[in-house]
Amino acid sequence: MAGFIQFQQSSMSGAGSLLIVPGIMLFSFGFLILIMPELLAILVASFFMMTGFSFMLMGFKAKKPKKSNTITVESQSQFFE
Repeated sequence: MAGFIQFQQSSMSGAGSLLIVPGIMLFSFGFLILIMPELLAILVASFFMMTGFSFMLMGFKAKKPKKSNTITVESQSQFFE
């Protein structure tokens, strides 16, 4: 039973670091934006540009005709002659 409790404590420290690292990064970004407000404009603009580019790629991919996997009667007769 003591081994199970020790295992739980060690796994919690790993989960804690998974929350601390992004927290430090988000706090740092917030602090940098307070110091340099133009950084917010750059971050928002880059987000919009990447999202727009992704939507354009998905649109072009969806617009592209797909190859048919069906075999027509004419092409079947070539295989069985």
